[in-house]
Amino acid sequence: LVGGRLPTKLGGVCVEAAGVRTPMLFTGWNQVNFQVPDVAVKGPVPLEVITNCGTAGETRSGIEVVNLADSTPAFFVMRLDGLDGANPVAALHGGGPVLVGDPAEIPAASPAQPGEFVSLFGTGFGLTIPSVEAGKIPSNVPRLTDGQAVLASEVTITIGGIAVPPEDIFYAGVAPCCAGLDQLVVKVPSAAPAGNLPVEAAIGGVSTPSGPYIIVQGP
Repeated sequence: LVGGRLPTKLGGVCVEAAGVRTPMLFTGWNQVNFQVPDVAVKGPVPLEVITNCGTAGETRSGIEVVNLADSTPAFFVMRLDGLDGANPVAALHGGGPVLVGDPAEIPAASPAQPGEFVSLFGTGFGLTIPSVEAGKIPSNVPRLTDGQAVLASEVTITIGGIAVPPEDIFYAGVAPCCAGLDQLVVKVPSAAPAGNLPVEAAIGGVSTPSGPYIIVQGP
């Protein structure tokens, strides 16, 4: 981190989206993780990966065109190679640190209980109030109270097909710890049955992909 923000060059690699350098999270021999930068355009934008960035041997990849939208929400998952995307959501009991999950699959995790609050993590949830500049760590932004910024669009969520009422959505916004990470803190419905319950959120009418779930332990 430099000045409370992610670098735009990591391991000699840069990425440009619509000609703007992106905040970088990870680089590997076959993978690059980055945060989409703040750009004014929406719709198709060019994307390039640059190796040996800023040197005489700089090399640019071919241009790929990606679609940029106001929100493209998706949950992060603890990948277990589930069929059709069925994997456990990256989730914590309350504010953590204990993971929600099946301890037989995720060490030290435990199932959620009906009526408890859990934190669900994702990305692409869209604009917030106040806004947070791409690459900034929210907890390092002085104008954010406790590093929190709420989503600008309406949020709905279902767990096991049961709609979570608005009053049981405690927080929906950026995760204070990390750039590009979004967080929902919601109460598991008291009527939730035991089992792997699919979780789906809609941000401004755009839904997360189907498949992710949380495990709930019955009474």
